[in-house]
Amino acid sequence: MEDFTMPDGCHIPRVRTVILFASVLVGFWILTTPVASRAQYDLIAVFSDTTHTNCGVTYSCYNDDCGFLVFWVFHYSTTGAKSSRFKAPEPPCFTEIDWEGDYRPFLGTIGDSQVGITIPYGSCRTGWTHVLTIWYWNRYSGPYCCQYAVLPHPEASTGQVEVLDCADNWISADAASAVVNPGPSCPCSIPTGIANGVTTWGAVKALYVDD
Repeated sequence: MEDFTMPDGCHIPRVRTVILFASVLVGFWILTTPVASRAQYDLIAVFSDTTHTNCGVTYSCYNDDCGFLVFWVFHYSTTGAKSSRFKAPEPPCFTEIDWEGDYRPFLGTIGDSQVGITIPYGSCRTGWTHVLTIWYWNRYSGPYCCQYAVLPHPEASTGQVEVLDCADNWISADAASAVVNPGPSCPCSIPTGIANGVTTWGAVKALYVDD
């Protein structure tokens, strides 16, 4: 096989030339691929704490009152989102439990957790974002194995829990529930260790584990 002669007189075997040229083309394709075509994954999930590592919710004590159920709602986005909309109403298994209200960390939030809430972030955010905290109160220790779910907003165009991507499009997102007083028959099964560097759907799915 003949060599290829560079202008400076260097000789490069033709096979190496082809490989080099192909590598350049692949690199150019990666750099010019539109961002919208790359994988985006969004999750709205409920946790028992601020570290988004535990979905098993138990009763908490505040100011000597020990009947509070507190749900921390987080949004995880791989490529970024500007808002989310969903609802997380009181489930049927909440008997004699009263909704105390929502703590809303973002100004401009519209609605509430019970009927539907829209939360604007003010910027395009990636990774984990705390979007809402929901409070309930009860004097009793039950219920047990009670699922607290995130559901679609009544105005959702996709019929799913939705987020507003950084191009101002409402798109569907995954949702993960918490479990009140979980046990062996009702373990939590949600992502509990997603790192900010995760960028592929396959990598995210691999992090789904049973607690």
